[in-house]
Amino acid sequence: YWELEPAVEPMRDMYWQPPSSKNVEVTAYGALVLIEHRDARANEVLKWLSAQRNSLGGYGSTQDTVLAFKALMTAAATQAKDTNATITVTADGKKITQVSVDADNYDVLQIVEIPGSAELITLSMSGKGDINYQLVKRFNIILPDEPVFTDLEFEVEYDATDVAVNDIVDVYARVNYTGTANSTGMLILDVAVPTGFAPVVSTLDELKTDGLISRYEIAGRKIILYVDDLPRGEELLFDLQVQAQFPVKAIIPDSNAYSYYNPEIKAESRGQEIVVV
Repeated sequence: YWELEPAVEPMRDMYWQPPSSKNVEVTAYGALVLIEHRDARANEVLKWLSAQRNSLGGYGSTQDTVLAFKALMTAAATQAKDTNATITVTADGKKITQVSVDADNYDVLQIVEIPGSAELITLSMSGKGDINYQLVKRFNIILPDEPVFTDLEFEVEYDATDVAVNDIVDVYARVNYTGTANSTGMLILDVAVPTGFAPVVSTLDELKTDGLISRYEIAGRKIILYVDDLPRGEELLFDLQVQAQFPVKAIIPDSNAYSYYNPEIKAESRGQEIVVV
């Protein structure tokens, strides 16, 4: 695989380090070139890309996910033609199920649930073809209440949490970067919109006119603000509004901020309860 020089230090509050989005992105480009030239080395590159996926099957950011999927799907279009296989899944010597994969269902996700007590999981294949698989184990642990250190500070506040229908709520967002790099590069702010509320678009247009953001999107319960760059030590303040549409009692989702090209630079602002009567 291909690796770029890291722009930030590893996260200090994690016991594992997710793969660099830049490394995934540049490796996906390399895989596409190798596939185009029918280079056998593409297989090893594709194995590396598959191994970097998170538990949901994606990657750390939108850009590396799109490019990695493009490389994997480009390869799959060729591999599927020569695939006709049966995979037997066993746990601690006991057969769980058999999964058949051929050209007709090569691109279909097939999920097998394995008992949580299993200690030895075996996959055996008969037939021909290259099959991608992923093993995911999920569990909950209680973390101690310790301060989280981050290079990005992000706060979102709603000036009222008990309002009436048609009332307007001011939303204040503050972001500040204190990391080791000179700047964050493009910064994405996902500001939560409470259930039962709608953004006041004119306030978003003002942010763009004032040059605080390069553009914005409204996606479901999120207002996505794009900031071209945030230099180290500089603080940005955003003032926008949402309007209550109907009576509701809801929890405002968390809001998030992260660097588009370095998702390791990220921060979260916790949600709160809001009531519309």
